Amino acid sequence: YVLRLNKVSFKNLFTSVGILLFSLPLVFIVNGIYVFFLKRIFGNISTPNIPIAKDLPELLLFFFIIGVSAGLCEEVLFRGFILKGFEKLGSIKSILLTAILFGMLHISIEKIPATFLLGVIIGFVVYRTNSIFTGMLMHFVNNSFATFLSYVFTNINGNSLNNNFTSQPSLPPLLDSGVETIIALVFIVIFLLFFSISCLFILYLLIKNLIRNTPYVIIERSNIDIFYPKKSFLWLIPGIVLLCILTFGEGLSLLNIDSESYKTLLKMIHIPTS
Repeated sequence: YVLRLNKVSFKNLFTSVGILLFSLPLVFIVNGIYVFFLKRIFGNISTPNIPIAKDLPELLLFFFIIGVSAGLCEEVLFRGFILKGFEKLGSIKSILLTAILFGMLHISIEKIPATFLLGVIIGFVVYRTNSIFTGMLMHFVNNSFATFLSYVFTNINGNSLNNNFTSQPSLPPLLDSGVETIIALVFIVIFLLFFSISCLFILYLLIKNLIRNTPYVIIERSNIDIFYPKKSFLWLIPGIVLLCILTFGEGLSLLNIDSESYKTLLKMIHIPTS
């Protein structure tokens, strides 16, 4: 009941993976716009690199560690216990609140929109199919896909894939003048709009298909107040305070501020500092 360890049809599993894959480009675009404005505020920023496999055996190991392990553990926590814990507030609020915590607990300001949107998408699918196995599969596909792309791009470039935003890219000679730059930007914008609209349309069809194949109501609200009294939500306060502290520290690091007071605060709550 809590973890939604229910069977799911192959058709719904296939649809769930499709929803994830066609939502990823939109998530990347939204997060890219967010990072662009974040750079305007904090200047040059750097994002943590994901581990990159050096060979095929290590790639398979990373599939297990980053894909399988994270997919199982994080889904049990977020789309299992936490999603069920918020159900008293209704389906939409429970999905959104779980996604917010999912984004914040990754402790990366640069990726908050991406992790939040993925949390919403996975939460909706898990809630609609009434099975945590769809969330585990989507989480595995997302993490493994990112790991595989990093491995492929590293082998193509012949060096480590670097996610740093510390250097400003230089324009090719053809785009040195303002006219060529404007033309190139117009074509890029048109392509992104066409690509986004296409992904949105396919995503709409997949979500509509999933809803059509899962026509039952998941929440039974008759006895839900017995299990979730209002005071039970007070347990959220310490966790929210801790997340705010860690997010504040992320902001300091983006500003290249070395605060001894912040380090002292982390030591007081027993969080190791570098």
